[in-house]
Amino acid sequence: MPNIAFVNGKWSSISAAKVSVEDRGFQFGDGVYELIRTYQGEVFHLDEHLSRLEASAKEIEITLPYTGSQLEKIIRLGCRKSGFTDVKIYIQVTRGAAPASTPFQKK
Repeated sequence: MPNIAFVNGKWSSISAAKVSVEDRGFQFGDGVYELIRTYQGEVFHLDEHLSRLEASAKEIEITLPYTGSQLEKIIRLGCRKSGFTDVKIYIQVTRGAAPASTPFQKK
C-alpha cells in the first residue's frame, strides 16, 4: 500500500480515501496544512512542522484531532507502511463537514 492516506482515523489507499463534499476544507478552503518531507527515511524537522500546524490551527480556531505525539506516531507509521525512504507527507486539517450555509463564527 505505498500511496496511502490516513483520513478520519483510517488508513486506506489514495484511491479509496474519501472526503465529504460538505467538508469546509473542500468547500471553502477552511483548514490548515503542512507538507513534511523525509530524506533517506528520516522525517525532516518534524517538531517544527507540528508546532507550525498547531499554531496555524489555533489561529483559525480549529482543534487538532490528535496531539503532537499522536501525530508523530501516525506519521512514522505511515512512512513505514509506504515502504519508501523519501516521501512527502501532506497533513490537512479542516473544520469538517457542515452544510455550506453554516458560517464559521469566530469566538
